[in-house]
Amino acid sequence: MAEITWIKLSVDIFNDEKIRLIRSMPDSDMIFNVWIFLLTLAGKKNDSGLIYLERKIPYTPEMIGTLMGKTSDQIRFALQILSNFQMVEIFEDGLMRLVNWEKHQNIDGLDKVKEQTRLRVQRFREKERLAIQEFNSVSSNENERYSNVTVTQQNKNKNKKKEEIKEEIKEEVRREKRERFSPPDQLTLSNFFMQEKELSKVDADYRATRFLEFYESKGWMVGKNKMTNWKTAATRSLEWEDKRQHNTVTGNGKFGYNQIDENYVLNKVANS
Repeated sequence: MAEITWIKLSVDIFNDEKIRLIRSMPDSDMIFNVWIFLLTLAGKKNDSGLIYLERKIPYTPEMIGTLMGKTSDQIRFALQILSNFQMVEIFEDGLMRLVNWEKHQNIDGLDKVKEQTRLRVQRFREKERLAIQEFNSVSSNENERYSNVTVTQQNKNKNKKKEEIKEEIKEEVRREKRERFSPPDQLTLSNFFMQEKELSKVDADYRATRFLEFYESKGWMVGKNKMTNWKTAATRSLEWEDKRQHNTVTGNGKFGYNQIDENYVLNKVANS
């Protein structure tokens, strides 16, 4: 299975009934840490929530304890609690599986990772095969008098071709990362304005609402390009607002804006 480098955690995880009950127990932090660690192990294998070192080598409490810096007894205790809450299923051979893995993780995203990895490997092998075939064909037609020199040069060319192919794949991976973009939600954007830009809650909520409405209507486009970093766009919208200095105070004492000027600011950012 293709290994992934991220897992999904809900912002409401601490409101989950099972998590709340666990956190009321003795050693709750240790149990919760074991749960998160198991999530990362399952994410690394990306195999329907199964947890193992190798397909026929399941993790033991001693192995997990060594990795986490805990005793095997602590790990057994945590696993028993998680099993009692039907969060982890432990089979007779010691193999473990996270229950409701599909509920906790973005399965479509994981499948996309696996498919992208498979296609990259397929393209690399095909390019490598064609490159070797091409150089072998040249080699067979070379005069034997120059065979030693030719073979040496061909080996250099093969290595160079392989490096070029690897670099192309690396660049493709970098491009895919740049193309990944997840728009913020209202709460995330509002918190960004309050924490990073030190705005009041009323001000931050209002700006977040206007920002989302504006860019959702534009399909999250900045000029002719797809937005790649919403934090940059949000920061620039504040900078343009400060330059124009069209802040006003509404009749109820709350911080507000002139609608025409605000649209001007957002359009200025979107087209810059």
